[in-house]
Amino acid sequence: GRHGMKLGWKLPEQWGLDAEALGWEPAQVLREAERYRQYWTVGKGSGTRRSVKSWRQTWSNWLGKAAGMQR
Repeated sequence: GRHGMKLGWKLPEQWGLDAEALGWEPAQVLREAERYRQYWTVGKGSGTRRSVKSWRQTWSNWLGKAAGMQR
């Protein structure tokens, strides 16, 4: 199958749990998820194909970068 991001994409529950485990508040997680979705659907990352597993790793990396920018 194709694993590109979809415009109607929603953050998988497990990814939200990953983020909360890293100390993110639910509201922050939702905000980052929306930025992440936009980046991969209409932004610079659009058209990228990855496996489901590597999408989760990409999300973890994204959160690490976002946390670094905020703190």
